[in-house]
Amino acid sequence: WLTQCSRLHSQSGCKMTSATGPLKLIDCNTRYIVDYIGEARPLDYVALSYLWGSEANGVEQKGLESSQSTSKLSEDVPKTIEDAITVTKSLGYKYLWVDKHCIDQSKPQERDSEIRRMDVIYRDADVTIIDATGKDPYGGLSGVRPSSRSPHQPSVRLRTFELLSAMRRPEWDIMNSWWSTRGWTFQEGLLSSRRLVFTSQQVYFHCRSRYCKE
Repeated sequence: WLTQCSRLHSQSGCKMTSATGPLKLIDCNTRYIVDYIGEARPLDYVALSYLWGSEANGVEQKGLESSQSTSKLSEDVPKTIEDAITVTKSLGYKYLWVDKHCIDQSKPQERDSEIRRMDVIYRDADVTIIDATGKDPYGGLSGVRPSSRSPHQPSVRLRTFELLSAMRRPEWDIMNSWWSTRGWTFQEGLLSSRRLVFTSQQVYFHCRSRYCKE
């Protein structure tokens, strides 16, 4: 889906080279939080849209190992973030942007500056991974881990044939998700040029020109 969109839908992957990207990104290979280095050709990165849950009002950045000059994701970050790293690498990308870890929540000036540029961050991401299943970052992305998805497809056997019903439209799951009830995350989806949505039943891809589902 993403390859076809990149090749055929130029408007979905258009980056604004004059705009600066996010200040920080997660290097999914090393797990270090690295500076976004603005060059003539912007870095390609994936963004994550999810719910913070009970940590929404906190400023502590759990899951980071810090030294004087660098920060690194620990091995026990919430499942949704860990799964997003797995998906990012599976898609062939190196960098992932996650607000919780790429915005220093302890520095109000930096935090407020990044929040004001949220439209640029999500618009310039090659694709945004959306968790439309949980209400916090601990449930993981449905289907990434073994037995983490339970699709409902009623079937009936007729002699030597087995007929399966079509899976329900993913829009229903998205509209009824916790993710769509939060103005902040819903806005992140609208700002993104490409969306890879993980529902409890299937994965759904939507760009400015088409949508695809499993």
